[in-house]
Amino acid sequence: PGWLHVAREYTERWVHQQHIRDAVGRPGITEPHWLHPVLDTFARALPHALRDVAALAGATVTLRISGPAGGSWSVRREGGQWAQLPAPPDHPDTLVTMDETTAWRAFTRGISLDSVRAATHVEGDLAIGEAIIQMMTILA
Repeated sequence: PGWLHVAREYTERWVHQQHIRDAVGRPGITEPHWLHPVLDTFARALPHALRDVAALAGATVTLRISGPAGGSWSVRREGGQWAQLPAPPDHPDTLVTMDETTAWRAFTRGISLDSVRAATHVEGDLAIGEAIIQMMTILA
């Protein structure tokens, strides 16, 4: 879809801008109106990241990203695959929580997996949590 092409272009440019800012010691552009669309786009990778993770039908997973630009994104196992939910369930079977800086750096491989693991809290299925920790959304 067209929105995905625009989102992909935006996230790529945003991540490159962050890398340049990091390299020259400038603050990032992490105000919610800039960063939230990046995180929202990255969260669309959840069904793909979990594609090889077995779970019972109806199992729900929520990725919660803390911080002003964060939010919550959820998927449910349906018909042998994971489907994005329009809103998070009240009590997901697995809840993965990380802060917004860890999230964007993790999903672009800007920090080590050990650092991501140390900064991430998983409640529920650890295999699902690990799949999200290892989720890569773009090559940066």
